[in-house]
Amino acid sequence: MWAGAVALALVAAAPAVEAQQVVKIAAGVPLTGQLAKQGQEVANAVKLAAEEWNKKGGVLGKKIEVLEADDQGNPQVSVAAAEKVAADAAVLGAVWGITSVTCIPVSDVLDRVNLVLISPGCTNPKVTDRGLKNTNRVCARDDAQGPAGAIFAVQDLKAKKIAVFDDGTTGPKGVADEVEKKAKELGAQPIRYVIRSGDKDFRAILATVPKDVSVIYASLWAPDAALVAKQLPDVGLNVRMIGPDGQFEPVDYVQASGGAAEGNYVSFLVPDLKKIAAATAFTKAFEAKYGPVSSYGPLAY
Repeated sequence: MWAGAVALALVAAAPAVEAQQVVKIAAGVPLTGQLAKQGQEVANAVKLAAEEWNKKGGVLGKKIEVLEADDQGNPQVSVAAAEKVAADAAVLGAVWGITSVTCIPVSDVLDRVNLVLISPGCTNPKVTDRGLKNTNRVCARDDAQGPAGAIFAVQDLKAKKIAVFDDGTTGPKGVADEVEKKAKELGAQPIRYVIRSGDKDFRAILATVPKDVSVIYASLWAPDAALVAKQLPDVGLNVRMIGPDGQFEPVDYVQASGGAAEGNYVSFLVPDLKKIAAATAFTKAFEAKYGPVSSYGPLAY
């Protein structure tokens, strides 16, 4: 629906491409690297939306094509990908980003050529707080999700001491900053830790976590969080984890943890997508074509 809405809004405002018989929607996400599974789900959801609009005759008689742009979750790569998208006169908008570290520079590139950007997963407040008229998102911001996690930890789990992890990048750090701030307001003691995303052994830093921590808030992507969960028992820690939307991933988190993630908590879409009548058709169509819906696909659609 979003892909069609973007194209519909912009075809009338883009006379330069009026003569073309095809309009394009860019899907900018990590298509390679450790976030490729979540990124591919976004691209697949955009393609599904385009296919459905094309069956209805497209937009103003024009066929919609999806242009995949692999940003690899890397800001430098994302800028290069965005420049290619911006140079394509047939592109009328973009569904872009699950990582704020890429969304911010990409939005600057697309703003220069007046291309709309809608993000299904870039949560840092700076993504939309810089006054760019082209930039939008449909996901919860860090300053909503982080405090919610801290409130849950302190008020529901009765946490007194919280180990707060992030990987130093824009999105995860933004959530962790908000968790720390809210935890302090609620009288809990947050202790900050930073890991390097993509490492395979976090036991050295996990061993420095006090044994009396009540809970770990892991503002990390699913593959890293799965390893942390698996390695906690190796350093004598028996503690639950809370994580943001990047861990709403049954394969890369739950399955990859080998069962260690059972009992942990993740904040994301509520209620269950399969229990929402309006989402039934999307879920059925997506899963028939691409397999189980697991993360940012519904928001991209």
